[in-house]
Amino acid sequence: TYAFTGTVTGTPTGLSEVDYFTVNDINIESFYDYTLTSSNVTRYNSSLNASCTFTKTGTGVSIDSDGLVTFPSTGTYYIYSTVFMSLLSGSESRYIVASIFGTNNGATGGLTNRAKSSGAGTVTGSSTNNVGTAVATYFTVGNTSNDKVTFKYSSSTSSTNVRITGFESPGVRTGFLIMKVAG
Repeated sequence: TYAFTGTVTGTPTGLSEVDYFTVNDINIESFYDYTLTSSNVTRYNSSLNASCTFTKTGTGVSIDSDGLVTFPSTGTYYIYSTVFMSLLSGSESRYIVASIFGTNNGATGGLTNRAKSSGAGTVTGSSTNNVGTAVATYFTVGNTSNDKVTFKYSSSTSSTNVRITGFESPGVRTGFLIMKVAG
């Protein structure tokens, strides 16, 4: 039992920003650095999966045609990205690399590697045999005009035979989650 009168301040209210995107299926045609852009991602929602209960929290992030993600407010964000690759035909050894790059000058020319992860294996043309990896980092946004991230994926070869699989029921295979965790 507490004998308390007054106002409690500073209590946690949960996450103020949470956003989740899936990648549209993409055939990779270059060896390195396939950048996600506004034309090849979709905000995850119930139109992709009827049993989805996710809705963005807060304003949400935006992604432009160069692949730069703009954050809605300053603070520290946890960023998590997954990527799954499959071959369209045949059986070959391949690896996939997922990277999150950050910049503090608002342009792709100032990108520095923030986090990188890779997965390797032999994959076949079956959609059930994939190579995948995940990467995560924290990113502090002090200036919403300049502090941005981008997501890049690469394959071990230059081939039109490789596909990044975005959404496959019941869930996301390639996508990214962004949560504001402080600030």
